[in-house]
Amino acid sequence: MKKSLLALAVVAVAASANAATVYDKDGTSLTLDGRVQSVFYSGNHNKAGENDSSINNSSRFGIGGKTQITDWVAGLGYAQWDTSDGDNRDNFSARDQYVGADFGEFGLL
Repeated sequence: MKKSLLALAVVAVAASANAATVYDKDGTSLTLDGRVQSVFYSGNHNKAGENDSSINNSSRFGIGGKTQITDWVAGLGYAQWDTSDGDNRDNFSARDQYVGADFGEFGLL
């Protein structure tokens, strides 16, 4: 029971603090988002060095912004990156990037 409560508490904290608008004034905004995750995998300990337990770490960081260019169009952009360690993917890679224009009721480009 204690392990279940601890896992629920960790999930609740991670889910509640994943994005924030750090600047918002006069039609211009800047947002940051991300997460940090660590997973423990229990291995098979029949033989030393074979299928040992491991901890895999990963994180994600994103930054985005939007600014009003004219009365009817706003410019926007976003970028997000993934990192990982300990799971045979040691990398830092782009996950999502875009720039565009928001035409209000006429849609996004």
